[in-house]
Amino acid sequence: MIRYIRAYLRAFAETVRFEPLLVPVAVLLAVCMGAKPFVNIYFSARIVAELSGTPETDALVLLVAVCLGLNFLLQLLQDALTPTFYMLRSRLYEKERMAVEHKLFRLDFAKLEDSSFQELVHLHTESMDRIFSAFVQLCWMFKDFLTGLVTLVCAAALIWPLLRLGVTKTGDGFLHSPWFLAVLGLGIAVSVVVILHLSGKTSRIWFHSNERYGRLNRLFRRYRDLLADYNSGKEVRLYNERPLIEKEATEQLLSKGEVILRETSQQSAAASAYIAVVGALVGFGVYTFIGAKASLGLFDIEALVRYIGAFMQMISGITAIATTLGRHAELLPNLEYYFRIVDTKSDMVYGDKEIALDAVEVEFRDVWFKYPSAKDYTLRDISLKIGRGERLAVVGRNGSGKTTFIKLLCRLYDPDRGAVFVNGVDLRDLSCECVTRLFSVVFQDFKLFALTVSENVACGEDADERKLAESLKSAGVLERIERMEKREHTPLYKDLDRDGVEISGGEAQKLALARALYKDAPVVVLDEPTAALDPVAEHEIYKQFNRFVEGKTAIYISHRLSSCRFCDRIAVFRKGALVQHGTHDELVCADGEYKRLWDAQAAYYIEELAQ
Repeated sequence: MIRYIRAYLRAFAETVRFEPLLVPVAVLLAVCMGAKPFVNIYFSARIVAELSGTPETDALVLLVAVCLGLNFLLQLLQDALTPTFYMLRSRLYEKERMAVEHKLFRLDFAKLEDSSFQELVHLHTESMDRIFSAFVQLCWMFKDFLTGLVTLVCAAALIWPLLRLGVTKTGDGFLHSPWFLAVLGLGIAVSVVVILHLSGKTSRIWFHSNERYGRLNRLFRRYRDLLADYNSGKEVRLYNERPLIEKEATEQLLSKGEVILRETSQQSAAASAYIAVVGALVGFGVYTFIGAKASLGLFDIEALVRYIGAFMQMISGITAIATTLGRHAELLPNLEYYFRIVDTKSDMVYGDKEIALDAVEVEFRDVWFKYPSAKDYTLRDISLKIGRGERLAVVGRNGSGKTTFIKLLCRLYDPDRGAVFVNGVDLRDLSCECVTRLFSVVFQDFKLFALTVSENVACGEDADERKLAESLKSAGVLERIERMEKREHTPLYKDLDRDGVEISGGEAQKLALARALYKDAPVVVLDEPTAALDPVAEHEIYKQFNRFVEGKTAIYISHRLSSCRFCDRIAVFRKGALVQHGTHDELVCADGEYKRLWDAQAAYYIEELAQ
């Protein structure tokens, strides 16, 4: 119980922080919706009483006018508040998403790569797709709860005289004794408990079913995106993969998903039927109680109409409150998904030191590292110094640790043992802003966005035109951009703009290179920067880069060893260890890993030339 209370108090505090007006609007809307039925109950009883006697036209007109006027005012207020409630609710949904996205952006990269954290983010995303945000659901339940509470209070006020009659003996027999009211009250209390239990059970059923169905739906959406994505459309069509995708996605959703939904619907229907039966039994008891008192002539026709209407509204209010409270079994886990994400702490601690960004020396000292979920070390005892303005090539087979080496350099991860130094300062002692300014990186899995060329390269709306043109030229893509209708203001891809331009993989890679050049950081890191380019284009790119990165510390990762010859030194990795380092001429003459790789690639090209 304490856990529930803390979770809901925190959720309300977060809701008020996001949308301060939402709770007051929900309260006013609940008051209008809860009170409006009692206007008709009260004035209907007065009108019936007036008609049962000697009706006076003026009195009837006044009663009808007041009833219509109050209904009009309450309906007008409700109509004004409802769209405001929906608008604030939609904004709350977006702000919850933004809060999560803001948290994800600021978290350590290691957290984003953690599979358990990724699963948590998926669960939160699916819950938002399913129930339209936990906070929105909370506000909806809060409004329904208050509506039921207002209904209960108004009903109690109207039937108070009848309850006073019920606690006194008004005649012979059980129906006229105070015990009947006690039994009726006990029956209502039991019905509340039963409804709470059934509602909570139904809520848990829906939650677990939605989790199971959500996994299938995630698979379906993934395969659906493959069918819709033009990038994967070539393979789907050429290899006729549609039947496989349909079998893996559609059939599972229709078969397993149908079973899940059928079971859930049957269990929910059974619970709803039980609730209806309980409500009918309580209603029968209420009518019996009112009928027993009316048979003795203890109240007139006006009171009879008022009591019947108010008592049934009371049952409706109690049911609404119990049903709303029972839904916490589904709501609470969804709230916890959000709070677990926003409460996730970054493990990396930054210092406050700053260093000059003109010339940078990098040194790895006895660095060991393994990924959090891995058993074996990815990097083992790496010691390497990269001098100011030096060009270093990092080579090795797939899985040798090259990209991990770059991740540690850029402080996406911290070493388990040893340290990385920049100009003699431990990377962990530098400020976050200083580390960010140090590196211009192009990873092999780089991303461009559905924004303009200028925004993709400059990473902002205001770009330096001269610097932008120079970066595009150095990356070998300026002529292509100048042929576009809007030049550097041309949007890429058609995701957000129907006039967006679809660019090739090689052109995208050149734009990613231009982005690294535009940043003009003292350390340039290129992880397979020319994998999508042909050898001629690759040669031209490296010629431009040599000129552009002159005086900078540059690190290149490449599988094409011929691309490494222009570098000052080459570091050779094998199974997470630094096995060789030196110049190309030194390494190719030595008997080691580099020579084996070089000979293997040279033999391939010689064979190609012979053919």
